[in-house]
Amino acid sequence: MKSYKPSGFTLIEVLIALMILAISLTAIVKASSSDIQNTSYLKDKAVASLVAINAFHLIQMGAIAFSGTKTEQKTVLANKEWFWQAYKDKTKTDKISQVTLTVSYNHQVVLTTQHYLLENAA
Repeated sequence: MKSYKPSGFTLIEVLIALMILAISLTAIVKASSSDIQNTSYLKDKAVASLVAINAFHLIQMGAIAFSGTKTEQKTVLANKEWFWQAYKDKTKTDKISQVTLTVSYNHQVVLTTQHYLLENAA
């Protein structure tokens, strides 16, 4: 009579291997999702930076005037509508003002920057 020698994996070994595979795949999917969210956030931050630079250049050229110490406007860039506000504050030097720009998208502030503006000597 021949003796039977089992070959292959037992059911317990297969279940443990599947459990390890499921846990590692879950971790990979979660990491990928986090990377996608971070990429979107960084893209919005970069575009908001361009909006702020553009807004400050318009203020420097005099194309946009302040109403008192504040001005605000909407800008379309990268197929999104951005809202920005600029506040002008005095500094210790009379001819220089500090301009704080806040850029928002979907009613959430994405970026706040500070710039200095040389006032016209008139």
